[in-house]
Amino acid sequence: MLQRTIPLINISKDEQAAAQEVYKACTDAGFFYVAGHGVPSELLDTVFKQIQTAFAMPPEAKQAMLADANNRGYTPFAEETLDPDNQAVGDTKEGFYFGREVPKDSPEAKQPLHGPNQWPSEDLVPRFRATVTEYFDAVTAVGHKLLRLLALSLNLPAHFFEQYFTRPMLALRPLHYTAQVRLCQQQHTSSTCQQYFCILAMQVRPNK
Repeated sequence: MLQRTIPLINISKDEQAAAQEVYKACTDAGFFYVAGHGVPSELLDTVFKQIQTAFAMPPEAKQAMLADANNRGYTPFAEETLDPDNQAVGDTKEGFYFGREVPKDSPEAKQPLHGPNQWPSEDLVPRFRATVTEYFDAVTAVGHKLLRLLALSLNLPAHFFEQYFTRPMLALRPLHYTAQVRLCQQQHTSSTCQQYFCILAMQVRPNK
C-alpha cells in the first residue's frame, strides 16, 4: 500500500542511513522533503525577496527579457499551456527561466538550450544576478548530494551518477501565480489535469 504522507529526510546525517531513507521514500511515497540541506536561511529569504522584486518590475522591463531560443528569460501570464488538450486559455502564471550560465562564445553555447541567462537591470533589482547565482550554486550542490544518496540507495558507488552530470541541464524556474483557480477538463482551462513524472526540487512561499 502506498504511503500517504511525504517523509522528511535529513541529508546531513550518515550517508548510508540517509540513502536507506531515500530508497524507502522513492519506492513508497514517491516524494520526500529534504532537511539538513545546508542552504542558509538568510540566502533563502534574500532570494525570495529579490524574485518578488523582479516580478514587480514594470511590464516593459519584463518584456525586454522575453525568453529566447535557449529558453532563458521571462514568460508572461498565460503564455504557456501545459495541457492544450484540456485548456482553452494559458496557465495563470508568469515566470523566469534561468539555467547554468554558458558564455555566448563558448563551444557549448552551440548546443540547443545552452547559453547565457537574461538578467534584470541592476538599476531595477540591485544584486539580483549575484544573489540568484549564489542560490543556484547552493541548490546545485544539494542536487549533487542527492545524486550520491540515490546511487547509494541502489547499492551503486556514491559517485556513479556524477559522470552524467559534469555539465548538467539545470533550470531555476521562479513562478508567480495569480489567485485565480481553474477547474479541470469540464471548463477546459486547467493545467492541473495532466500528470508528469520527473525529479523535481521545489520551494513554495505565499505572497506576503
